[in-house]
Amino acid sequence: MTISRWTVGPAVGISAVALAACTSIPPPPTPEAAQIKISLSVSRADAYQRTVAAFVAEGLNVSSGSAEGGTITTVPVDAAQMVPATYRATIVTIDSQTVVVLSGNIRNNSGALMAQAMTGLKPDAPEFPLHSAMKGDLGKAWQRLERVAARLRGT
Repeated sequence: MTISRWTVGPAVGISAVALAACTSIPPPPTPEAAQIKISLSVSRADAYQRTVAAFVAEGLNVSSGSAEGGTITTVPVDAAQMVPATYRATIVTIDSQTVVVLSGNIRNNSGALMAQAMTGLKPDAPEFPLHSAMKGDLGKAWQRLERVAARLRGT
């Protein structure tokens, strides 16, 4: 069996597109760039309620949360086409200060579908942390987290 350049050419082109789709999400420049920390002079219970309210005010619905555990997770929302974002908050007490740590992640469903189309296998969609260096639609997803932080700070 002979493979012609008409067979190889499109396959190479599709491979290049798939590789670009899978690698177009940059990693955070530092671990700190993937989270926002807000110190509040309130109890953990009050910080929990304020954080839930800040998420809701930004149009984010809470899928799970625990005031006792100090965790909140939102329902995934579209950050880009086929790339949902999930936002999280962890509330801890450090030296009599309540600290809310905001973060988020995105799931690259489009990259997984491209890989499935190329290989016939169904890979899990890779997840990446949201971070401050993201641009375009993903940058807008990070800005949404910054607006949640601003609401918590009262600015």
